[in-house]
Amino acid sequence: DQAPLEEIDRQKYEDMVKSVKPITNCEVNEEDIKGSFECATGACPIKWGSMEYKGIYKTLSNDAYHAEEKHLSSSNLKMLLKDTNQFYKEKILGEREPLKGAFLDEGNYTHSLILEPHLVPEEYVFFDGNRKAGKAWKEFEAKHKDSGKIILSSAQKAKVEGWVDAYNKRPEAVDLVKGADKEFSLFSDMLGVPLKVRADIINIDKGYIADVKTTASDPDVDTFKFTVEQYGYDLSAALYTDLFSRRYEKPFDFYFIVLGKRTMTCEVYKVSDLTLGKGRKKVMDAVKIYKGCLQSGKWDNEKEIKPITDYEILEV
Repeated sequence: DQAPLEEIDRQKYEDMVKSVKPITNCEVNEEDIKGSFECATGACPIKWGSMEYKGIYKTLSNDAYHAEEKHLSSSNLKMLLKDTNQFYKEKILGEREPLKGAFLDEGNYTHSLILEPHLVPEEYVFFDGNRKAGKAWKEFEAKHKDSGKIILSSAQKAKVEGWVDAYNKRPEAVDLVKGADKEFSLFSDMLGVPLKVRADIINIDKGYIADVKTTASDPDVDTFKFTVEQYGYDLSAALYTDLFSRRYEKPFDFYFIVLGKRTMTCEVYKVSDLTLGKGRKKVMDAVKIYKGCLQSGKWDNEKEIKPITDYEILEV
């Protein structure tokens, strides 16, 4: 039952306000507070799923992170640079199809084995066959379709475990992961635009962030430089380092742990200042595009065309 209302005078109200300690630290552990938002009747006005995220979350699930809609992720910023119409359709209107496919399942399993192996039994189930076809597969799929777990064939399982074996043989990669925190989520802002990042690996004391990537291309340094540019990994690295650096008031380095799907090898690369600089420009360009589109209400990709009288021939 709710406690009875108590009338108070202005002096008592002001005394009570003075005794309230302001919140100055937004570092939140999801598990510590999740239970406080539950109630037996379900009539409570505050619900966990509707809370506003701000600051650090050490145990926020991957699903909860991606379900949060207010903040823009690095993927959203990349889409703004590529196609504002598509961004408007997917992010603003929410009209997007969930990503599905073997590549996604295999990528998730790779991350789980390296970062959170203790969660594998809870999140995956394995089909003994090499192909997801035939009577046995259909029966297995039907049995587990409501489990919420990712289903991998024995061939997929063996393939991913081969990639992870290459990681285990690269001590420089293992050292980055060992002793670091995993799957840290940070909700912040830049120039008034709400942004979020989720670090695969972060070591706050040593000042570095690392990201696990699988690639169908060769993982040698020259090829991976092209991959970084192709997929906008420089934008991600810049966004992550800048937001975490501002949060903890210290610089962070950024590393990629790269697993070659074809070569079955693992390489480790540190992101250069030049690459971070390129990434920062992309972040700022995307933020400016977002603010401009919000202000104008236009989400098309039309380029500004100067009047013919303003045209100037430049030297090269």
